[in-house]
This record gives sequence, structure tokens and C-alpha cells, in this order.
Amino acid sequence: MKSHLRNIGLIAAFLIGGIYYEPLSQLAAIIPYSVGLILFLSFVGISASQLIPERMHIKLLVAQHISTLVFVATPALLGYYDIAEGIYYCAGAPVAAAAPAVLTMLRGKVAFITTALILSHICFIIVAPLVLPLLAQDSHLSYSELLKHVLRNVSLLLLLPAILAIAIRKVYPASQQWTRKGANLILIIWIINICIISAMGVQRIIKSDTSWHDMIPLVICAAIVCLANFCIGYKLGKPNYAREFSQGMGQKNTILTLYLAGQPYSSPIAYIAPAFYVLFHNLANSIQLHLAQRQQERDAREAAAASKKMV
Repeated sequence: MKSHLRNIGLIAAFLIGGIYYEPLSQLAAIIPYSVGLILFLSFVGISASQLIPERMHIKLLVAQHISTLVFVATPALLGYYDIAEGIYYCAGAPVAAAAPAVLTMLRGKVAFITTALILSHICFIIVAPLVLPLLAQDSHLSYSELLKHVLRNVSLLLLLPAILAIAIRKVYPASQQWTRKGANLILIIWIINICIISAMGVQRIIKSDTSWHDMIPLVICAAIVCLANFCIGYKLGKPNYAREFSQGMGQKNTILTLYLAGQPYSSPIAYIAPAFYVLFHNLANSIQLHLAQRQQERDAREAAAASKKMV
């Protein structure tokens, strides 16, 4: 039921943001705080033992970065820096905070993906400030100036919620329950963020006078990256971690990268790729959840039939 509400909320958020983009785009200043709150509520429920990586976590992180390198380097080497930047906001994004919830519904290894979530955000803090200035191509800022801007944005969004979560958990251990109790609040904040971010995207596109012909390649690239990551992850994770790797590779924290894509140093058109990736990876999750539910119903029928035969 919650997955259906999530999908309905996603579509409604995109529509509302697109229609009322002028007033909603004025709320852009709250995005860092709302993203930080989501991450804080996600981090506070994680214990120190969950930060210790297994061999399969290393394999997942290496796969994430190799696929990102391939997807980003291909258009960059051909001179399409706007497309490369847009792809990085999709492929290079860390694991989404919603991944553990999705894996719970898929009956996967939630502890594994939770650790992967934290580790991928740590990697993003290190890698993003080094990579984005190479792709942004802002003629008004040097590489070192761009690096400072990106590092400040990433640090404020990721480090502060993590530090605050650790401090509060030490002072008030019962706070680890906030992640579970705050699940509905996270969903509401997520939908509000999508409204504002889609409004910001529409406003940026209108101001930049971007044509549909320029946007279509980014939409296609976002779809290819999404499909490829889910499929590559499923293949690499077999036989025991197929669903976990699929989520780790395909389910991305695009709210975070959409915020970075909305910064002045980013290309206005690059915003298109992560905006559509939100739609594509939620569509992929809906399909996975539907198939998993059908499998569970099939298993239940077979179990019931087997028990009748025994009687």
C-alpha cells in the first residue's frame, strides 16, 4: 500500500511542481534543510556495527564507481559535457535512503543495503567535489573555486546530519527508533522536496530557453543508466545478493544530486537527467515490488495446496 502511495505522490509532486513552478521555486532555500532532515532520520537508526563493510560491500562500491566512470566518460570524451554532467547526477549518486524500505518489501537483506547506503554517501563526499568541477565547465569559476563550492554543498548536506545523528544517539540511545517511527514523515518530506525540485527544474529550463531536442538525449541517457544499473546489479549480486546489488546500483539519492544540479555552477540542462531518473527508478521499483508480490502470492498458494495434500 505504501509503495502505491509513494508512486501516486511522486506523480502528483511532479505535476504540482510543473504547474505551480513560480511560487514553489521560491521555496528552494528549504531544500538543504529538508534533505538534511531525511538523512538525519535515516542515519540516527544506524549502529556503529553496521558501518563495518563486508567483502560484498566492497564489490558493490567498486561496481558503482566503474559503471559511473564508463557512463560519464563516454559523452565527456566526445565533448558532450552537459550530458556527462547530467549522467553523473544519476549514476554517481549514492544509494537512496528509501532502499532499505524497498528491500524490506522485497524480503531482502536490509542490514546489507543499510551499510551500503552509509558507505556510498561517504564515498560521494570524497569523490563528488573532485569530479563535478571537471564536468561543470563554469567559465566564471576556476577548478579550485568550483571544488570549494561543491565541497561546501556536499559537506553541509551529508556531514552535518551524520555528526548530529551520532551525537544525539550517544546522548539519547532511544533515538535509534526515530528512523522507524519517522518513516511516514520521511515520505511526506520527500514528496514536498520533489514538488519544489521539479518547480526549480521547470523554472531553470524556461529561463535557459532549452528546447525539447536538447532535453531528449538526457532523458534517454537517464533511462539507459537506470535500466543498466538495476540489471548489472542483479547480475553481479547473484546468487545471494541479487536484489541488494540491484537496489544498490539502481536506487539513487537523486534528491541530493538534484539539489547540486540546481546550483549556479551546474549546467541548466543537466538537471533534466536526474529529474527523469527519479521517475525511472521509482517505476523500476514498482515493477520489482509487483513481481515480488505475485511471487509471494504464488508461494502462499503452493504452501496451502501442499498442506491440504498432507491432510
